Amino acid sequence: MVTLVNRAKMTTATTGTGGITLGSAVDGYQSFSAAGVADGDTVRYVIEDGSNWEIGSGVYTASGTTLTRTVLESSNADAAINLSGTATVFIGAAAVDIADVSISGDTEIYVTQEKTYTVTDFNSFSTYTINATLGTALLSGSTITYTAPSSDGAETLTVTRDGQAVDFSLTISPASVATPTNVSPTDGQTEIGSSETLTASAFEAIGVSDTHASSDWQLATDAAFTTIVDSTTGDATNLTSWEVTGLSEDTTYYWRVRYTGTSNGTSEYSTPTEFVTSETFGPTVIGEAFGGGFYAGKINDGGTEYFLIVAPKSSGENSSKQWKTSNTSTSGTSSVIDGPSNTSAMNNATHPAAQFCAGLSIGGFTDWYMPAKNELEVCYYNLKPTTDSNNTSSGTNPNAVPARGSDYTSGDPSQTSVLDFQDGGTEAFASATYWSSSEFSASLAWWQYFGNGAQGNGLNKDNSYYVRAVRRLLV
Repeated sequence: MVTLVNRAKMTTATTGTGGITLGSAVDGYQSFSAAGVADGDTVRYVIEDGSNWEIGSGVYTASGTTLTRTVLESSNADAAINLSGTATVFIGAAAVDIADVSISGDTEIYVTQEKTYTVTDFNSFSTYTINATLGTALLSGSTITYTAPSSDGAETLTVTRDGQAVDFSLTISPASVATPTNVSPTDGQTEIGSSETLTASAFEAIGVSDTHASSDWQLATDAAFTTIVDSTTGDATNLTSWEVTGLSEDTTYYWRVRYTGTSNGTSEYSTPTEFVTSETFGPTVIGEAFGGGFYAGKINDGGTEYFLIVAPKSSGENSSKQWKTSNTSTSGTSSVIDGPSNTSAMNNATHPAAQFCAGLSIGGFTDWYMPAKNELEVCYYNLKPTTDSNNTSSGTNPNAVPARGSDYTSGDPSQTSVLDFQDGGTEAFASATYWSSSEFSASLAWWQYFGNGAQGNGLNKDNSYYVRAVRRLLV
């Protein structure tokens, strides 16, 4: 855009068709600089030299007071006139500078997109034409409908009104797919297990609507992804989430994903995030060897979940232990779920069963204890040794995971599928009565019969029955 100022008119002694050296201001006018033209400004000049004239644009230089000449129109067939040395030069506005066409609409458009623009100062008595250098443009009344080409680039939309043209610049951008964002697990999350589902943001097309065709997932042990341990390419199934399995313990992993659209191409990879697996993974299959014993199931103690580990039969079970040597109350043993606390309150010679459990050292672990009532029930439910019908007046357990709000049916639970824990197996519970660490009254404690799952509290503490130790681990 040229600089326009008021009452700027100067003489010039320049001859020929080259640049002009400006002289002094004509009487009644001011110099270019006095009128506000700054060094380097482009101005619209008019030169009058006798009957010759020239209109153009030029760059003003304050040092030396010069002006370049780029001719727009002239009396010399629109070429530079040959100056005589007595010409005057003033700043004015050409028709192109005061063209009053304006349009509204987006300056950025995506390939093949169609956009509409509005001539905001439309005059129905004027004549308009429209032209585009790359795409196609149609004019209907005050509305311009523009369709972008299939290739990106810089577009010039020219609107001509009554012979005066105004150019509008548009940017044609390529359609694309937005870079996804890692959602879960969160960056830096710890205590991840041996498997984890990676979840990213929803698919998003940029510019032109598109559908999610596939994803590329990468899992690595370094932030630069030079050591990729698992990946999928062109995965049309796991579009926004992907389960990774077989993760190693106590390991930092990095993951990222990129999306491919049906027509908009492939996005950049998401910003990688990291997670750290647990130092030790928990068990997943009932009866599997773990933590010095065997996995018996999960318990929920006050909203915190634990893995329950039952001790090996050969070293962690005793067939004849008294709950207590006398039928008297023991404080701190009333919990039906907190076996560790109950056992701690009984770890002495007057409580043989609890003392037996607390004194065990198996597999390098010394945190064994006598299970509370609802912990013992989980052992029966998941590791039932027999095919006998269950006692249907027992079994409700709010601390099981998931919680059980009703008693057993005759067939549920069924005999465990773990062969070693089936009747006669090397790890099987006996079809006998097992003490829990939960006190019922001063002289009575809770027990469970592993032949049919019956639970009761009518046996004196000084009776001798089976006891089997357990330990627990945070999930």
